[in-house]
Amino acid sequence: MATYDHSKVAHFIGGNSLDKAPAGRVYDFVKANGGHTVITKILIANNGIAAVKEIRSIRQWSYETFGDDRAVEFTVMTTPEDLKVNAEYIRMADRYVEVPGGTNNNNYANVDLIVDVAERAGVHAVWAGWGHASENPRLPESLAASKNKIVFIGPPGSAMRSLGTGISETVLSDAGFVTVPDHAYKDACVTNVEEGLRRAEQIGWPVMIKASEGGGGKGIRKVDSPEGFKNAYSAVVGEIPGSPIFIMKLAGQARHLEVQLLADQYGNAISLFGRDCSVQRRHQKIIEEAPVTIANPEKFEEMERAAVRLAKLVGYVSAGTVECRASYHGNGNWRQPSSSPTPCVHGHSPPPHQDYSSALWVAPHGTSDIDFDMVRPESNQLQRKPRPKGHVVAVRITAENPDAGFKPSSGALQELNFRSSTNVWGYFSVNSAGGLHEFADSQFGHIFAYGQDRSESRKNMVVALKELSIRGDFRTTVEYLIKLLELQAFEENTITTGWLDSLISNKLTAERLITRLPYSLLSHCWTLYLNGSHTSVGARPLADGGLLVLLDDKSHSVYWREEVGALRLMVDSKTCLIEQENDPTQLRSPSPGKLVRFLVDSASEDGIVNFVKQPGVSLEPGDILGILTLDDPARVKHAKPFDGLLPSFGPPGVTGNKPTNFSHDTLMFYPTFSRDLTTNQSWHHVLKNPVLPYAETSAILSSLSGRMPSKLEDLVRNAIEASKSKGPTSEFPASRLKKILEHYLQDSIQRSCSAVALNPHPQLREQHKDDLDKVVSLVLSHIKAQSKAKLVLAILDHVKKVGLPVSNSDSPLFGTIVDQVSLKAREVLIAGQMPSYEERLIQMEAVLKASVGNTYYGESGSARTTSRTPAVEILRELSDSRYTVFDVLPAFFANADPWVILAAFEVYVRRAYRAYTLLSIDYEEGDGTDDGEAPSIVTWRFNLGQSHSPPQTPRLDKLGELPRRHGSSQSVPACPHWCHCLFANLDALTAGFEHVAETLPLFDEAEHRQRHGINSQPPNVLNLALRIFSEADDMADAEWAEKIYVFVNNQKHILVQRGVRRVSVVLCRRGQYPWYYTLRDRNGVWQEEQAIRNIEPALAYQLELSRLSNYNLEPCFVESKQIHIYHGVARENQLDHRFFIRALIRPGRLRDSMNTADYLISETDRRVTVFWTRWRFHLRRRFGSVSGFIERHGKRLWRLHVTSSEIRIALEDSEGNVTPIRCIIENVSGFIVNFHGYQEITTEKGTIILKSIGEKGPLHLQPVNQPYSTKESLQPKRYQAHLIGTTYVYDFPDLFSKALQNTYLESKELVLDEHDQLAEVDRAPGNNTFGMVGWVFTLRTPEYPNGRSVVVVANDITYKIGSFGPTEDQFFYLVTQYARARGLPRIYLSANSGARIGLGEEALNLFSVAWTDKDHPEKGFNYLYLTHENYLKLQEKCAGAVRTEEIEDGERRHKITDIIGLQDGLGVESLKGSGLIAGETSRAYDDIFTITLVTARSVGIGAYLVRLGERAVQVEGQPIILTGAPALNKVLGREVYTSNLQLGGTQSCSRMASPISPQVATWKGLRTSSSGCHMCPQPRETLSGWAQTVVVGRARLGGIPMGVIAVETRTIERVVPADPANPASFEQRIMEAGQVWYPNSAPAPHRVRKLAWLLGGQQDMYDEVLKQGSKIVDGLSAYKQPVFVYIVPNGELRGGAWVVLDPSINADGQMEMYADIEARAGVLEPEGIIEIKMRRDKIVQLMERMDPQYAALKRNSKDASKSPEERAVATEALEQREALLQPTYKQIALLYADLHDRTGRMEAKGWLNPLCGKRHVAISTGQHALASHARMLLRSLPPLVPVIPRIPEKSDHRATAQVLETLELSSAVSQLRGEHLVQQLLGDRKALIDGFVQLVDGLTEEEKATVLAVLKNPNASPGPPSYSTA
Repeated sequence: MATYDHSKVAHFIGGNSLDKAPAGRVYDFVKANGGHTVITKILIANNGIAAVKEIRSIRQWSYETFGDDRAVEFTVMTTPEDLKVNAEYIRMADRYVEVPGGTNNNNYANVDLIVDVAERAGVHAVWAGWGHASENPRLPESLAASKNKIVFIGPPGSAMRSLGTGISETVLSDAGFVTVPDHAYKDACVTNVEEGLRRAEQIGWPVMIKASEGGGGKGIRKVDSPEGFKNAYSAVVGEIPGSPIFIMKLAGQARHLEVQLLADQYGNAISLFGRDCSVQRRHQKIIEEAPVTIANPEKFEEMERAAVRLAKLVGYVSAGTVECRASYHGNGNWRQPSSSPTPCVHGHSPPPHQDYSSALWVAPHGTSDIDFDMVRPESNQLQRKPRPKGHVVAVRITAENPDAGFKPSSGALQELNFRSSTNVWGYFSVNSAGGLHEFADSQFGHIFAYGQDRSESRKNMVVALKELSIRGDFRTTVEYLIKLLELQAFEENTITTGWLDSLISNKLTAERLITRLPYSLLSHCWTLYLNGSHTSVGARPLADGGLLVLLDDKSHSVYWREEVGALRLMVDSKTCLIEQENDPTQLRSPSPGKLVRFLVDSASEDGIVNFVKQPGVSLEPGDILGILTLDDPARVKHAKPFDGLLPSFGPPGVTGNKPTNFSHDTLMFYPTFSRDLTTNQSWHHVLKNPVLPYAETSAILSSLSGRMPSKLEDLVRNAIEASKSKGPTSEFPASRLKKILEHYLQDSIQRSCSAVALNPHPQLREQHKDDLDKVVSLVLSHIKAQSKAKLVLAILDHVKKVGLPVSNSDSPLFGTIVDQVSLKAREVLIAGQMPSYEERLIQMEAVLKASVGNTYYGESGSARTTSRTPAVEILRELSDSRYTVFDVLPAFFANADPWVILAAFEVYVRRAYRAYTLLSIDYEEGDGTDDGEAPSIVTWRFNLGQSHSPPQTPRLDKLGELPRRHGSSQSVPACPHWCHCLFANLDALTAGFEHVAETLPLFDEAEHRQRHGINSQPPNVLNLALRIFSEADDMADAEWAEKIYVFVNNQKHILVQRGVRRVSVVLCRRGQYPWYYTLRDRNGVWQEEQAIRNIEPALAYQLELSRLSNYNLEPCFVESKQIHIYHGVARENQLDHRFFIRALIRPGRLRDSMNTADYLISETDRRVTVFWTRWRFHLRRRFGSVSGFIERHGKRLWRLHVTSSEIRIALEDSEGNVTPIRCIIENVSGFIVNFHGYQEITTEKGTIILKSIGEKGPLHLQPVNQPYSTKESLQPKRYQAHLIGTTYVYDFPDLFSKALQNTYLESKELVLDEHDQLAEVDRAPGNNTFGMVGWVFTLRTPEYPNGRSVVVVANDITYKIGSFGPTEDQFFYLVTQYARARGLPRIYLSANSGARIGLGEEALNLFSVAWTDKDHPEKGFNYLYLTHENYLKLQEKCAGAVRTEEIEDGERRHKITDIIGLQDGLGVESLKGSGLIAGETSRAYDDIFTITLVTARSVGIGAYLVRLGERAVQVEGQPIILTGAPALNKVLGREVYTSNLQLGGTQSCSRMASPISPQVATWKGLRTSSSGCHMCPQPRETLSGWAQTVVVGRARLGGIPMGVIAVETRTIERVVPADPANPASFEQRIMEAGQVWYPNSAPAPHRVRKLAWLLGGQQDMYDEVLKQGSKIVDGLSAYKQPVFVYIVPNGELRGGAWVVLDPSINADGQMEMYADIEARAGVLEPEGIIEIKMRRDKIVQLMERMDPQYAALKRNSKDASKSPEERAVATEALEQREALLQPTYKQIALLYADLHDRTGRMEAKGWLNPLCGKRHVAISTGQHALASHARMLLRSLPPLVPVIPRIPEKSDHRATAQVLETLELSSAVSQLRGEHLVQQLLGDRKALIDGFVQLVDGLTEEEKATVLAVLKNPNASPGPPSYSTA
């Protein structure tokens, strides 16, 4: 073994040298290779990527060398930040030592700390890597001087000093000094700006200013001209304080080349080739590559030799680099390279372990003598010069944002997915569970890509980067690196050091996304719409929170993250930042709040700032505060709406061409059910494809094959194949397959039945708490129910249209998602169960031909059949048929056989006029052509039959007349002539009309009137049928009406000649019921009778329109021709609007599976869905029963607000006798249903009346044609209550009566008499004059016939929306007292809107505004005032409505200080009453039984009354809330709550359902108090960490101890500690705003005195805020000591906070309230008031009154004399003016509302005393406390009447003090002393007698007589003897 002389490197030998180190594998390796120090423990004084590289490199080398990767132990220095983010190097190390966090001067750059850690850890060496302390010469020297002589892995301190600074290395490389002399170093530095500027001028621009000790991009600036030199110099000095500064010439377009070196401790140094680092950003390397290909090889070898010489010259040890520019000016960088692809090129191991070998001093070449410089002649034969193999590109992955100037960022890392290969590898300092902190190096990854040449390595790197997936809180440079590597300049290697900076300045960005994708998808398929274009997108959620999006048959992985002001979207690892619109010229408010003031005035800097909001105005998020008018508007680019179209994409996924594929794809991408008609038609085409069922069945069998029994599978397949073999048109064997399955189940499987009960719990989240995706799916399905219903309706319409045989039991229709779908399905089912149109056509043709032909047996051809007149008996099968006829019959109005046409006509006549007696029917055969000249005609004459309701066709213009008996001889002629004919179209009708009219006799009007009366009408009627069998002949309904109107009026002279009184035009379409247009002569003009459109006029009388005579009617046409809707407006009351619906239902022909009654009931159900308020049926045939009608339709009718329904049934027996009955169902109140049945009977006078069946109804013995009455007075109120979801208040007694079975209820209403006392009276409903109603119910039962009484009090929701005003509060208070006094239970029916609010209207149209600038109102105002004239006017009409202060401001003005208003219930008076009834309810719960039924919303005080009454029943869907959702959303500044049920639904309120015992604290026991009270020497807060939103403490008031509770005005942090028993729990820190009372602050001090308001959000309701607020009321109502409430200066007390603190809560008068003159109080904030009471219309009125320009523009916009263009210009200017003035006038409205909340109004209403300052508060509260204390002391004394007068409890405090001051107490004191002496003497009776004997001897005679008298009469109490000195 060779020996080595280590004497030359003695200073490198460490403490664990060979002679001291223990034996081991490392020891043997060092000894065998001539080393001197054994290193098995290393401290890494670095973190991040450097530490990871070092550990991985050494462990790889260790395993390759020793077979053990843990032969070397690593200790790492770890900061708290690295531990928090789970840094990778900590996991890799063997142990860690925690060091201080923060900047690197606290840890990795702290030399003393590193040495101390190294010594404590007992390591053999320290590796510092790069950066931090790696270039500080103190580190190796301090380690060498340590007691253990720790080795520094790196260059010695001397080499660092020579090359460790920029100045030294530059001078050294230029001059060749080994040690730089001081003068040379000094000459290279500059010390000030002036010297630097002078040197720069000598060098020439541009220059670089560098700090000698800088690095990593710090301490270096580029300067292009003298103007920027000073700022750049100052920046360099500031970044590296104390560092010498030098100036260098900038080589702007140079190449940055580096030579890699490795040197040992013996002076040997070699070159490991070099690398090209020209891609730099601000002198930071971004991309590196090796070997260097841009430089000439010979020149680069010369550079390598120069670098080696430099290393030897300074005695460098370890690995390092020499940086060179294209000018080949060297720049030594003596440290471990941060990134080195070079060793990977020529095959050496990575540099870190070479450092380790140098530290061990293991000779690189062993015993061989290598000629590294190749200078010896024999070297070329003995050794080979190494050459680079291949090419490597390396990139640095950093956490920097390329879009923000490569700004470093930090945060958590969610995913890091790097795919390494043989050609690509990398290092990362973080993992998927880690992150980067703010003090970490932004580089967290380093990736290398190898290739045979530069192009291949570049491509490998691009592929690797595209596959790299990084998702986290920070942006990375991956996309930007891909863009750089793909640029042409990089491919062609024409880059320079300034290349990347120029790209950045030119705004080069990474690849951007073109297609905008949604980032919140709940379904799998969506259709995106944009500017009229659309495309389909598929999306599936991924397990890691992303989306897999399918677009244009390509998939994309999508992730997103919300950032400040933007949404970061990552699609296929490409990032797109969707920013919120941010216009720099607009100053916007970031959050809701109030604008206090502007810190700067409107100013000009690059433009003019104009503020548009005024101080004091309320702000919403995003409100514009000011506008910057730029001097150069082109500097700002504004966002513009995208007006392009979506690219033309195909289907999202792969679509097949098979029917099953198309069906599946169509359904899959039909999520919004809004596809175009083409797709729908294509789908129906596929559904008709006979191959579809075979394909679907084959797909199912394929999935079941092998899992189903082979026998069954063979049977199924054989049946399918047998059917397919019959041809493509063969029917699918569905029935056969069904039977096969049924038989197999019967034969092979034993049936087992089990019932499955579904529990449709309404709380989906609770039901599916383990599968929230299902909840989302259910909710989305519910939301899209209407859309899906449209799809189903379209399918059903198609099924109905094509007449599919759905009656087949094997193909039933399912699905009743919504009412319309279920009813449409029923309609299709009914239509489908009837024979098809073609089948019925054939049947009818057979009947018609049989009626006109005789067939003879044995004859053939034409001789076999002869024509004849239609046989009536045969035609009865059609005319009297129970089935539908008119939809098929028109098809035979045109037939080849004219006799068939006549037979069809006769069927029509006999069926339509069954109510009449036909006298004759005549025929005229036509010519069989369609020209209309000779059509077939039928005429008939008739008499009125024995009808149960004689016919008369109704007319709208006669409805106002008094009703007459139908069918009188004066109205209809006895024997009129009626004519019916058919034409092919309208042209044919025009040609043949005159011929048809000639079939009627000529009309003699005079003779007719003489015979039938002067008012008789012409007798004849024309029915003109048009055969519309071609779509070309058809038109829209309105067009037909117009054409017919014109045609009939053109022929009116013919109609007059023939005596025609009515013309009916019948449109006959194939397979449809005929349409009818009926026209009459009205004053010479023939007009349509729209009331009977689409109904046969002969049947129109059954509509009974004359019963609507009290209404003006307007027909409303609907799609269904069998339903007739009329909009009626009452003649006497124009506000009474109703809809009347009439329907005629006739049975059709049905299969045996459905009888007539089922059909009629089904038809009834279908028609009801389109009825609104009142409808009625007339049934001409049997109707089995009306039972079940209410059960089927009750809820629907109530929801549609239908008040009554009427069904008329004509019952006909076998003998033809008709018995009409009527069934009337009424539900006027909405909850009480009454049913009455009537029979129509004819009186002796011929009048038809109604007779009740069973119990007599309201229409008993009334005429059948009794007109409908108009709406009663209570009905509008009922409707208003029903809209809110509750019952009208006066319907509750009836409702109680209906609900209480076997109970008789008597009710007496409680009303206020003239003395404002309650009295029980019988009063008609609806006569209440305020919004509260009370009753005394007496309930009598069979068990207790005497009855029990209860008191009921209820809100009238229809009176001022049920709000509580002073009158309502007083009535509620008296009713509750009434119940308490009598010991009766009290029931409260709650339906209210909280305390009443309002604005005083008296001054609204009179006040003026003191503008800041009169010509520019938008600049704001100072105050509101009244002119002297308006002030006098207001005082005359409404004295006391406002309070003013007279001032002089250019004129005599009356500044408004308070608005009082003449009306009560505008503000604090409503709150005062709320406190009164809250306290009374609290006491009522203690004394009597109380219960509340919440029938509608209960708000504010209503909610407190519910809670204070304890027992409550809440109707589902009716909230109990403190504040409404819209108001809370306005406070929060965003849409948080969508419904009041979120706040106060049953889920929230169920938490406060448990009864709570009232807790009452005594005054003496009050131990908490507050600082700030007078006469408290050392105030201190008690329990400061508990209930932090209030401050509690102790103080003294006038010497009397008291407790005080104040409101915390600051935002506090509430800490919810973790539960040690629950491992999953954690500590929570919740921020709570000041001046707000939270639920957690109530349980302790439920005697709160001052607070701003009570929160009522969802979390607060869950935290029982209502329950805790009620505790305060319970405590204060029974409190026996003084309680003071003081509203501090600028404090506010509103809403529920006032309710729980109002003095009226305490019945003993122990509470008083005071307010500072600057305080505010009211129900709502002014912002809330104006949202309700001063909306836009009133603000616009203010503008019009006070702004002349606005008023002029408004007049011009409505001036009819101006042209439309001028009005349009005026309207546009008006809108602009309104937008300009709106903010200012809203502020005026806010001030007007605020004037209602001031103490002046409180004082005027007598609710509290305004005070000025704390001293007044102390005096007032002190008086009250002293008086109360005096009363308490006097009550404790024995009765001394009349010695001490009693002090009344309710006396004034000042009067009480005066009484106490003038009170004479001398006699009382004498008596007290005497009593005291007697009690002392009675303690020892023997001593008393002895003393008494001695005392008697000394008494005078008078005194002895007094004593003697007492002894003789012990009951007497004579006064003491006189001690007068007179």
